[in-house]
Amino acid sequence: MTNAMLDTDIAQKRSGLTYFGVWLHRFDLDPTNVDEDHTLRRNPWAPLIGGLFMALFMGFPAVMMVSDINREENGFDQASFLVIPPLIIMGIATLISLWHWYNQTGLKVVHDGFLITRYGLFNTRDQHLPRDDFTGVLMRQYEVKRKNSSTLYQVIELLHRDPELTVPLLIRSSRKSVRQEWEDLATKLGLPALQRSGRDISVRQAGDVDKTIKQKVADGELVSGYHEHSAVPSALRVESTEIDGARALRIHVLPPRMSRWVLPATALLSSTPLIAVFDNPSMDNAWVGIAVPIVFTGVIFLVQRTDKNTPRHLTIAHDRLTYHDPIARNHGIQIEREVLPFDVIEELRAEQKTVTHRVMAASDQGSMSIADGIDEATATWLKDFILAAITKADKQ
Repeated sequence: MTNAMLDTDIAQKRSGLTYFGVWLHRFDLDPTNVDEDHTLRRNPWAPLIGGLFMALFMGFPAVMMVSDINREENGFDQASFLVIPPLIIMGIATLISLWHWYNQTGLKVVHDGFLITRYGLFNTRDQHLPRDDFTGVLMRQYEVKRKNSSTLYQVIELLHRDPELTVPLLIRSSRKSVRQEWEDLATKLGLPALQRSGRDISVRQAGDVDKTIKQKVADGELVSGYHEHSAVPSALRVESTEIDGARALRIHVLPPRMSRWVLPATALLSSTPLIAVFDNPSMDNAWVGIAVPIVFTGVIFLVQRTDKNTPRHLTIAHDRLTYHDPIARNHGIQIEREVLPFDVIEELRAEQKTVTHRVMAASDQGSMSIADGIDEATATWLKDFILAAITKADKQ
């Protein structure tokens, strides 16, 4: 396996925010700042506070029993017995807190890499990670979903051949891209810049991270695979238009984002309460059995109808891309830029997102997600078509 294949394979498997056994929600490390050090430690107070609340809850019967000591001869003995479980809980919580406090990891930047110091209760172990053992700088996103909200983390990490030794460089809870920081770190370290977007991994060499599409085309590093006589995919419709007196192309995206099988599947699954109606016929069960499938199926129908009746299209002018998608956020699509000049686009790729595909145009000023919900062949054609338009505009 080549290094590039190995880098992609390791990057594809990266997930979560745990490094050296510690979950991080915020981190910032400059790998070129020699002697900068950080201590990674699990929160020692969480188990202690949790144990205290559990002990108070378990000890409440003993407190109530003390009030009856004067009225019952065996009240003190019973109260003493009930105090034992809370004491055991507090003892265990204290031991766990001490374990978290003493079992920590030191991360220090040295001249040729990193020094990892693992502290334990009885010993300390040092491990040197040479910079040559790292294979790339990876940028990815990680989303933590809760019941009524979610937090998106922007992550930059230094990939090691052993995934357990991958070093975090930047972790930030934000929807703002950290692309500029990622490019700067890859350039400083002279390592490939890897990005995971959707299910795909893109790799760029350190010297090319700031090159735009137009520069790569001019240098002969990038050639469009589009052929003028190739048929337009059925999922797209191309038409000519005019912007500011100049000719432009408008590409309409036709397929719905949601699979046609979602509606019948929802209707089938939401009809399960009807089983209770046949099992125990009553007016209450009948209302539930009928209302549940109507509500769930109706919601899905409205979503599909709105998606079908809301046009989305990409406009390719002589100097910029403009993408119009009014309800993108309703489908969980992050909108960074709706307009991108050709001069700032650094990357153009077709990528897979869940089971469908899309085209991504990326720049330091933000990214543009284009035509999500299309198939792989359509995404590849659209990417090549946009690249050909940029190439042609550069020659005019």
